[in-house]
Amino acid sequence: MLSACAADLPQSRDTISQAALDAPYPKLLPLNALLNSAEEGSSVVDETEELSKRLAALKARAAALRNRSVFDGATRLKLIEAGRRNAARL
Repeated sequence: MLSACAADLPQSRDTISQAALDAPYPKLLPLNALLNSAEEGSSVVDETEELSKRLAALKARAAALRNRSVFDGATRLKLIEAGRRNAARL
């Protein structure tokens, strides 16, 4: 529970103005409602589109890396042979 981590913070409470303490809490809305109400061309829409493109590119890059060996053929064979030699010792 996050609230348990900050049970008593008297120093920070003293820095909040009385007007801020008396102000009502902001209305909490689901993220989808905020995104759906954003106007076309707004920074929220632009950022969401940009992040979606970036996510797709990162997923494609990860898939390409998963399908590729980090060792060249000769090095891979040496490692396999060394593993066999060591396994024979056990």
